[in-house]
Amino acid sequence: MARLAVPVRDVSRSRWGRILTGLFILAAVTFAVLVVHRQWGQLSGLRGGEGPAFRLVPGWLALALALATVNLGWMGAVWVHLYRSVGGELSYRRGIAVWITTNMGRYIPGKVWQLSGLALHLRRTGGSGALALSASLVYQVVILLTGAVVAASILGGRLASLSVGNPLLWVGGLAALALLLHPAFLRRATRVAARLTREEAEDAGTGVPGGRDLAVAGAALLVSWGIYGLGFWCLTRGLWSRSPVSPASATGTFAAAYVVGYAVLLAPGGLVVREGAMTALLAALSPLGTGAAAATAVAARVWTVASELVGLLASAGAARAGGSPGPRTGTPAPGDGRGEGPSADGEDGGT
Repeated sequence: MARLAVPVRDVSRSRWGRILTGLFILAAVTFAVLVVHRQWGQLSGLRGGEGPAFRLVPGWLALALALATVNLGWMGAVWVHLYRSVGGELSYRRGIAVWITTNMGRYIPGKVWQLSGLALHLRRTGGSGALALSASLVYQVVILLTGAVVAASILGGRLASLSVGNPLLWVGGLAALALLLHPAFLRRATRVAARLTREEAEDAGTGVPGGRDLAVAGAALLVSWGIYGLGFWCLTRGLWSRSPVSPASATGTFAAAYVVGYAVLLAPGGLVVREGAMTALLAALSPLGTGAAAATAVAARVWTVASELVGLLASAGAARAGGSPGPRTGTPAPGDGRGEGPSADGEDGGT
């Protein structure tokens, strides 16, 4: 079959897209590696002599890394589910790879690179950047809601050991997050996103997922918190002669620290804030002293960043092995111009 001719302008645009994608990934990986280097440098001075003896067990550490990496794919699938539920068209394989890659943008200072990278990528590859932003908003709200519920249900009053552990603060935060899922707010947010991505609001759709889709996403993210909690527990088994916390406490601690870290918008990836919250909880819930608890929190950051780097490499490998899967699951309508998107010249639009 004859190869589709691609206008010079489209080739130039795809080249610029590759360049911008490369710069985004380079910046994200650079900041992530700097985070690991900084935290690893602190780890040697934080081990302390309190509680269990410090020692590394490669098997448990490898299992923790595997669980965290698999969980990234699981969370990416939840985002793809939400993107499809608000009207977007994207295959799960392709969407998970895009989500894992753009997720690295949260380590770039500014807190907006993750979402902007995701929206711009979808827009450039023939999808809807506005719906990507809308789905991302819903995803962030649901993961914070489920994380707060997991933390509160497991830790209960022990959250008071945090400086932000006031029950009224948590209840108020949950109520505010729930309001963000109101259809009227999501429709307005999608229209604003459509203007930002220069899309027609009618084409972007309403950006409102159905109740069943929200329930599925919520249930899936509860499972995700369980996987992360089990991975964190495996990490503690790989660091100390005996695990300082139970699997349930590990899950609640990780969820609470994540939610607190995310609430501070200026901290890239919740850096320092999440570690502080985790240190306070571990010191209160386990036989670890403050120094050992801080070492565990720092190791947890190294663990999650390492899993994201592994996930990034796995996504790149899957994209090469899978050829050039299109960004959409459906077939474009004849004459809509979308059938000659980035994939026409062999460009898969990969991020």
